[in-house]
Amino acid sequence: MRDLGITVDELNRRVMDLPPISHTYMRILQVVDNPETRSNTLAQAIEADPAFVASLLKIANSAFYARPNGIASIPEAIMTIGTREIKRMCLALFTRGGLIDAPEGPRRFDRKRFWRHCVGTAYLAEALAVRLRRADVEAAFTHGLLHGLGILALDSAVPEHFDRLLAISGDMARPLAEVEMELLGLTHARIGGELAHKWKFPKPLQRSIESFAAPVTKPDLEIATIVHLACGFEESHELCQSCSIEDLEAESKLGIGLTRVELWVVRGAAQQRLEQAMDLFDL
Repeated sequence: MRDLGITVDELNRRVMDLPPISHTYMRILQVVDNPETRSNTLAQAIEADPAFVASLLKIANSAFYARPNGIASIPEAIMTIGTREIKRMCLALFTRGGLIDAPEGPRRFDRKRFWRHCVGTAYLAEALAVRLRRADVEAAFTHGLLHGLGILALDSAVPEHFDRLLAISGDMARPLAEVEMELLGLTHARIGGELAHKWKFPKPLQRSIESFAAPVTKPDLEIATIVHLACGFEESHELCQSCSIEDLEAESKLGIGLTRVELWVVRGAAQQRLEQAMDLFDL
């Protein structure tokens, strides 16, 4: 097996030294992840960052929403478009631009393709939560969108070494997580979980980021299980986990009680939502 040219301790140090997210973004994440958040609380959290307000209003006034009179303020956007949709916009902006900066220069890692995977995972996780009649539907979307934190962290903190990991994984036709375990003794899911803990993400979100890749071995309706299934059915899932469609279908029946047919119906509906949002999320 080839050498990555970096020690595990040095890799961990660089990842953990990534700049913490701003207080404003952290507050927005906490508000968005809480299903009991009131619209005025959400508006106050957003309005603390003028640049974030400008970006959000730009999306709110896009052709996707087609409001003839335009939207001039965050409270108006929440009232017109709805709290859930505004939360999605916040998460998109937060994950795309305020979470972890992308390194410069040509890369093997296609961040935009992975971004599409994360958004697709979010929509499918949300659809599965709705199908299962969970109360925390919005949290399912959040956890799905942020499940790849460890991959984004590696790409930002050690881009050349992460590209090398991807090259080894591709050349040997082996799952990325297997290569990570062999060379590093830990996976991107573990790294993401540790970073989420350091940044004081909500504890359920920390658990989803760290454990989403674990296979389902028993009935389990935790959001991490839903995110695991959603991730596995989306494009580019091979970066996150290695599992066949047949395994996922079996895990779905065991873990959340959905048959193969039910699972594919839910996925079809989620894919339609994703296609509708492609321009909105710049996919």
